[in-house]
Amino acid sequence: MSFAPPPHITELLKAIGRADARRIRRAGRQVRRMGRQLPQFDSIWLDALAQCGVITRWQAGEIAAGRGASLKVGPYAVTEPLADCLYARAFRARHIESGHEVRLIVDWRDGRAAQEAAARLRELVEAAAPLYTEDGILPIAAGQVEQDSTPPVCPVGRPDTCRPAGAVRLWIAADWAPGRSAADWLVAHGRMPAVAVEEIARTMVAELAQLETAGLCHGDIATSNLWLADDGRTLMPLPGVRGVLRPEEGYSLADLPPEAFDYLAPERVAQGTPPSMAADLYACGCVWWHLLCGRAPLGGGDSLAKLRAAHEADITDPRTLAPDTPTILAEALLACTRPEPHRRPKSAAELAGLLGSPTAQGGRALRRALRAAESPRLGWPSMRAPIVPKQPRRLVQSAAIGLALTAALLIAAWPIWRAVQEKKAESQAPSEIAQQTQTAAQSGDSPTSPGMPSPNAASKTPDRKVVPAAYLSESDETAVPSQRDANAHIAVTANARPTADLPMNDQVLDPAELQRRQPLTLRPGQLVTGANGARLQWTVPATGLRVTVDDAASQQPIVLEGIDFVWNQASATEAAMIVVECGNVRLENCTFTVQASATGMPTAVRWSHPPAQQADTLALPSGSIRFTNCVFQNVAAALECRAQGAVRVEFVSSLHLGPGPLVHSPQEPRAEDSINLVLQQVTLRGASALWQCRVESSAGLVSGRVLVRAERSVFAPTEGGTLVLLHGGGDPEPLLRNLTWEGEGALVTPGISVAMQRRSEGAPEPLDDSGIPIAGLVLSEVEFAGPTGGGLANHRPLRWNAPLRTADAPGCDFERIPDLPKPQDPGR
Repeated sequence: MSFAPPPHITELLKAIGRADARRIRRAGRQVRRMGRQLPQFDSIWLDALAQCGVITRWQAGEIAAGRGASLKVGPYAVTEPLADCLYARAFRARHIESGHEVRLIVDWRDGRAAQEAAARLRELVEAAAPLYTEDGILPIAAGQVEQDSTPPVCPVGRPDTCRPAGAVRLWIAADWAPGRSAADWLVAHGRMPAVAVEEIARTMVAELAQLETAGLCHGDIATSNLWLADDGRTLMPLPGVRGVLRPEEGYSLADLPPEAFDYLAPERVAQGTPPSMAADLYACGCVWWHLLCGRAPLGGGDSLAKLRAAHEADITDPRTLAPDTPTILAEALLACTRPEPHRRPKSAAELAGLLGSPTAQGGRALRRALRAAESPRLGWPSMRAPIVPKQPRRLVQSAAIGLALTAALLIAAWPIWRAVQEKKAESQAPSEIAQQTQTAAQSGDSPTSPGMPSPNAASKTPDRKVVPAAYLSESDETAVPSQRDANAHIAVTANARPTADLPMNDQVLDPAELQRRQPLTLRPGQLVTGANGARLQWTVPATGLRVTVDDAASQQPIVLEGIDFVWNQASATEAAMIVVECGNVRLENCTFTVQASATGMPTAVRWSHPPAQQADTLALPSGSIRFTNCVFQNVAAALECRAQGAVRVEFVSSLHLGPGPLVHSPQEPRAEDSINLVLQQVTLRGASALWQCRVESSAGLVSGRVLVRAERSVFAPTEGGTLVLLHGGGDPEPLLRNLTWEGEGALVTPGISVAMQRRSEGAPEPLDDSGIPIAGLVLSEVEFAGPTGGGLANHRPLRWNAPLRTADAPGCDFERIPDLPKPQDPGR
């Protein structure tokens, strides 16, 4: 009988560079001993290969589960997963040809996002090349792997999760350094000695200063990503990778574990800004606080609570919990964790000047302190071993002689005892067999032979069978990908719509097809646009366009680009041109205009998340919607926001000509909700308000947080208009108390109130806005190129009397926004 692995396992071993003939022969002998006369099952081969060191036990589990094809990532073979990366999948891997070990980050992207992310990863490797030394864990290689949507053929286990055509597996690698993360160290030994934290702080700041000279920032400074190497080095692996894979963070992106947001700077949560050196310094302060005090500086039971805590950024003095913290370290920590970025140290070099540079003496003190804290018999900072009283030598010799005599007596008595036991068993065997046969006959079962165990033996004796290594990751919740991921994929696939309704590529539609496909169901990450790069002009029916997403829980945005939505219906009361039921949506270069006189006016976009059928769930969803280079004319509101939870609404280089508000919230945000309204280069002219919200709360109730951030924008509402219009008879105080306005370079024309309330059909009344924190909003006269009723060129600002940081005109970029369709153009 030939003892060779099955062909598909042999091919896989060749692919990952583990087809060593000598070790495979050794595994064959192991299979013969394990399987004996049984067939050569794949599970036995995988277990034998793992025992002989050909593959790891985790690799055996992946192969048994049908995920063997994913073990090869570019030129590397994945050997085991790592738990210290919280934003993507991390692995320990080995170069197939050279055997060089690396740390590997792997993530999935589709379509254009994959191309952009892959290009940025390669740029990151090139930028880090001049800084490469053996004392760091910098990116050394990056690439991408195309994934076929066809499941791999494997007779064992469940096939790998299918990916849509065009899906790309991105990877980036860095040198491997044996050690463990600071998070693991804290779990095992508690808080760190202050002398160790001080030296770690110097090393971290020195590494950031080197990155700063190359124009890079880290973006993922955390205790889980602070590596304590076995040779004493303190490292921060793979700088810049999280900023490429997740350039934005905030309430709408609460899809990571809670601990992934422990060190997020408040400006990144509130404004969604990309990683910066100021954010890195803030994260450093939080990490040092964690090392000193033994717990994260901010609390929170889930991801959304963590984001709220990070937004507030209430970091206390660590000396209240760690009195031994050096004064210099405490001052540096408090300076780094200031909520305002401009109040933190200007650079890592400046902070390094305050803390000092790492030294060889400090490195030795760090290693001594950690060794002392790791030893249960030694206390830090003292390294003196405890005094153990020595026993007299004469007593030790007597004890040794006694033990030797006892062992000799046992050895001599062993044959006699064994013979007695065997004779006793022979005398009892006939009666026991007869009794077992009689019992089996009474119960109706066939009698068992003397060499076979009884049917009830399994329940009376403990189960000592060994689970093969091939099945270990099936029951392990930390397996990558986990069994729960596979089950989730099966549920989605079973409920999926036909392929005709869910094409895998971008949607290129004409008006007739758009009219026919109601509702328009898309996959996450899809783009809807016109054919051949031309704009798609579509006359919206009275029912509007309903856009849904197959996977409502996905964070990948759908994109509608280059579409002119025209309303020519006679009635528009409570109507909307688009009704979007999606957690993440982008509208780019779109126009929304009402050309016919109608009873009332429609809303341009009505955003609902979660969908109506899921509104009664207990989950607290979050979502994001962005308008880029969009124009709104003669609409009741540009956006009617009915999304629940923490939402982010963003307008970039957009023009709103009213007459309704830019954003309308039909209900007041509840205590667990929050709204983040981001306005960049927005022109509002002829509208009744910037944000309109209905208030019905009673006095004393808590309202949700509302943050408005406006930059380089112009707000010129109608005469007697306002920025915030509250509609309803409720108490406005809870909402105004939680309203914050910030930004820079936003102009508002004179005569405009900050907040007003319309309690009935009468005229709105101004509200006291003295308690609203307002920053970056400037009162200024603005002269436009023409009256409000003309073309788009009339809304270009010509003159203003407020100082701005640049000479460019505030408001939308008229070179990028599209023109409105002409009234005489027929809708198609």
